[in-house]
Amino acid sequence: MSEDKNVSRQKCLKTKMSQDKRKHKILVNWRFKILSFIGPGYIVAVGYIDPGNWATNVAAGATAGYDLLFVVMLGALIGAVLQGLVVRLATATGVDLATLIRREFPRKYWLPVWVAAEIAMIATDLAELLGVAIALNLLFRLNYSHGIIIGAVASLAMLAAGPRQKKWTEKIIGFMVGLVIFGLGYEYYLASPAVMDYLPGFLPKLDLIRNPDLLYLGLGILGATLMPHNLFLHSALASRHFVDLDAAARRRVGRWLTVDSSLALGLALIINSIILIIAAVAFKGSTPGNDVGLRDTWLLISVTLGTGGATIFALSLLAAGQSAITSCTLAGQIILDGFWQLRLPPMIRLAVTRCLALIPALAVPILWPMVSVDRLLILSQVVLSFSLPIILVPVLRLLAHPKIMADAPLPRWSLALIALLIAGLTLVNGWLVVQTIMA
Repeated sequence: MSEDKNVSRQKCLKTKMSQDKRKHKILVNWRFKILSFIGPGYIVAVGYIDPGNWATNVAAGATAGYDLLFVVMLGALIGAVLQGLVVRLATATGVDLATLIRREFPRKYWLPVWVAAEIAMIATDLAELLGVAIALNLLFRLNYSHGIIIGAVASLAMLAAGPRQKKWTEKIIGFMVGLVIFGLGYEYYLASPAVMDYLPGFLPKLDLIRNPDLLYLGLGILGATLMPHNLFLHSALASRHFVDLDAAARRRVGRWLTVDSSLALGLALIINSIILIIAAVAFKGSTPGNDVGLRDTWLLISVTLGTGGATIFALSLLAAGQSAITSCTLAGQIILDGFWQLRLPPMIRLAVTRCLALIPALAVPILWPMVSVDRLLILSQVVLSFSLPIILVPVLRLLAHPKIMADAPLPRWSLALIALLIAGLTLVNGWLVVQTIMA
């Protein structure tokens, strides 16, 4: 009897140990899965803190104080919705947005969409290169032409390693985003704004509609925040997780990717809010002009927060611009490959994508005075505002297609809200373009 009891005890112990191992394995696998989904959203979020956003947030904070923080928050929310929609498309189809548009629409329709996407990508890349050039000029007194070339070459070096080094590229981008967070956190500490002073800025105000100047600045923030190339980039990064998965597995993965991007854009909201708050503190009590730029902010920060604060500001701008250049170059490759199904050698793709933005970016400081750099930053945001609706319309048509969305359908009320959102963004961006041209 005693031997039977010992045998049964040993069996129970073995069973318990095997169950514990199984539970531990499941827990480790889930942790691994969760960690594997973290990354695409943060690479995309880099585009939401690029120098174009810095320029519009600085202008808003300098001119309107904390009043436009609500618009910064609204832009992040709309961005989260749009990024979630392209993830939904990738979940339903398993392919990226550029490939899907080319596959589902005739050439006469997808060709103008590609042109709009390419122009938007060039305008975004142009803003990133100029942001890096401004930062290098502030730090080392380099002229803008040299700064643009350095930024372009650095991004080529980061992406030239090839597919095997993609994780390394993500780590470099993550490191630079960490520098931005640390730098702006230090700036916030130096500025020490009263929380109760800027907290009401996150609430909507009627003055945003009544005051044409505030409305123009607010729409400029939205135009700088919502960038078309991020839609193509995010869908491609998401679709890589759907290889060899069935519909049910894609839906589970898609939910994690949506959470990842929402958290990343929440971080971008905090960063953009801090930029606006720092500008508001630096320009408090002064009367800046309508064309206040990044250099003006840097000069004023050096007076109000000291040389250390100004240096940290420039370093943060450099890290934000360089990381955004890299993600924009990656988006350029995705757009080119998706629409034209090109399979060029990696270095040739990189050279073509980079030259599309490098040539016009170099032409400006050579042909016009240095003051035109800030104007070109603003112009690049206007181009983005013009391109976004052209790309969102086919996205809406794809989301409403029952066969395409068979594995991840959207309810009708959701499609109606998305249609209203896209119509509203089209009207807003059209108004911004007209007002900028007439100014």
